[in-house]
Amino acid sequence: MLAAEQQAKPVKPENTVSLDFLLQRQREAFMAEPSPSLEVRLNRLDRLHNAVLDYRDRFAEATKADFSARPKAETELTEVGTLLEGIAYYRKRLKKLMKPQKRHASILLMPAKVEVHYQPVGIVGIVVPWNFPFFLALSPLIGALAAGNRAMLKTSEFAPASGELLQEMI
Repeated sequence: MLAAEQQAKPVKPENTVSLDFLLQRQREAFMAEPSPSLEVRLNRLDRLHNAVLDYRDRFAEATKADFSARPKAETELTEVGTLLEGIAYYRKRLKKLMKPQKRHASILLMPAKVEVHYQPVGIVGIVVPWNFPFFLALSPLIGALAAGNRAMLKTSEFAPASGELLQEMI
């Protein structure tokens, strides 16, 4: 009976305190700037773009360490190229995406005007699978930053070299 009781208790990871602390810091940062300007969002995307370029060779080394046989060209194509393309996509369209959008108002509501104002949701949690660790971590991060959100990433324990490199890069 004692063994069953012990198994039923949730086990806290060793770094729970630091995760709680980081989440609180993210909340405070979001509350201090709940709706970043276009310039701030573009700056964050630019910094991520530069980091991807700076670390692109190390991405290949980390994926080779994690998967032992992934060619550098595959990492360059599936991870780096797609990330740079995603950043370029949002950089080009972000101003338009941030504008309020008009919607049709029912005749019953006349003379009302209806607009949708897009707003950041806060902190986005990104759980990263193991198979394409950089693309599957940074692609959602690109969208989160473009939308004005903060983010926390949880990398896969099955790709430790990639996770450590992401932590260093970010």
